[in-house]
Amino acid sequence: MRRPWNALIVAACTPAAAMTFETVSFVADDLSSTTVYFSSRSDGAGDQGFLFPPDYDRNLVLYARPENYRWQQTTIRGDEYRQLFFPNSSSYAFLQRFSEREAFLESRGPTSYTLKVSGNECFGDGCLLDENIISVVIPKRFKVTQYGGSPRGNWKIVDNTFTYYARNVKGARVEIDFEERYATTFDNVNASMEKLKGVEVRNIEGTIRIIMPMDNVFASGSVVMSPQGTSWVKSLAAALKGAALREIRIEGHADNAPIQSTVFPSNWELSSARAAQVTRVFLAEGLPAQKLMAAGFADSRPIAEGSTPEARARNRRIEFTVVPALPCQRRPAPFTTGRCR
Repeated sequence: MRRPWNALIVAACTPAAAMTFETVSFVADDLSSTTVYFSSRSDGAGDQGFLFPPDYDRNLVLYARPENYRWQQTTIRGDEYRQLFFPNSSSYAFLQRFSEREAFLESRGPTSYTLKVSGNECFGDGCLLDENIISVVIPKRFKVTQYGGSPRGNWKIVDNTFTYYARNVKGARVEIDFEERYATTFDNVNASMEKLKGVEVRNIEGTIRIIMPMDNVFASGSVVMSPQGTSWVKSLAAALKGAALREIRIEGHADNAPIQSTVFPSNWELSSARAAQVTRVFLAEGLPAQKLMAAGFADSRPIAEGSTPEARARNRRIEFTVVPALPCQRRPAPFTTGRCR
């Protein structure tokens, strides 16, 4: 049994017991995983358990307390589960890792996402939870654009920590929409490059990566930029000008065909000179010198394997890595609901 929300857990409880559940989700900076802390407190002791799919890998539960818990197979209403069972407990907690991105995150575009987090659910006729609290910590490189919970509840927001509270509910879940803080810069770069043949624009772990085919920018063995190459680089500079940036790395890359001339003894010198030439164009277009870095890598970092003409052409490239600057975080907000400003 697989639920569409990231918590695959259902808490069995006694209707007469007053219970508070807390769920805290810590999202990894690269969005590859999330680590979730679950805890429960009750005003009375009893047998408690959490239900997982029957094939669930229990190693993904990093720890559980109290230590007298055990894993067991169980069947409820005809469905089989693997159960994390806490005998005669009034409070308990466990830490769980989700490493399958589709279990908790939906990509809505190259720079925007929806995070889905389920709180604990009371499993039993007439069972309600006194409190269900879900807190989500979003990495600071992202900006939350919209958030909501079901059923309706209250929110408290401090920086990029969003906490939802609901009372007298059977279960709860939240959705948080967020995007890269540099989404506008990415969109501007992508728009300026999308019609240029062979140019790639990617969002990679907090950076904007632009790859230009070298053959469209420089003639073979030369550091003199073609009119087309100059136009391309100026278009990129215009898209980046005025953006909040920490650094722009400009890299020259060559293929594995050796070169030797009186000017360039090897591809190291050639790739470095080409990166420097592109940097000069950026400077002439008004990009700040203190944020620019140029380097040549010869053929040491190929993106295509082999020595075919196609592989060599792909490896001959100018690569830009744009590192955005994170803006200051906002001050703590009062209890509120709705859309971020």
